[in-house]
Amino acid sequence: MIEVIMETMRDRIRKISRYYSKKNQLRQAIQEINELRRELKSAGNPFGYEDLVSLPDNTWSECADVIIMIAQLAMQHGKEEEVQRQIEYKVDRQLNRIAAEQEGWRARVMRTFLGG
Repeated sequence: MIEVIMETMRDRIRKISRYYSKKNQLRQAIQEINELRRELKSAGNPFGYEDLVSLPDNTWSECADVIIMIAQLAMQHGKEEEVQRQIEYKVDRQLNRIAAEQEGWRARVMRTFLGG
């Protein structure tokens, strides 16, 4: 996440993070997360299909607010590298889970067709 933010944007966000207190930014982060939650909860899925979810237009603005606040919290607490490590770990872990699930599915199909 932090690396996704361009270097110039990182400097601008760091300036904001230095201006406000940790307590203030914690409260603000909670507020922004709650606003994003409300947007996500209002997403439409009229027919219940897996890939037919309609997110309100404001969702993307709320996502940006949350990303900015999380970046500020990480900066204020000196945890940018830790957040980056956790992102890499969690993405790799999920990809491994997907690969294992796909492998399990392939094995089940082969057993079915080969009579195993």
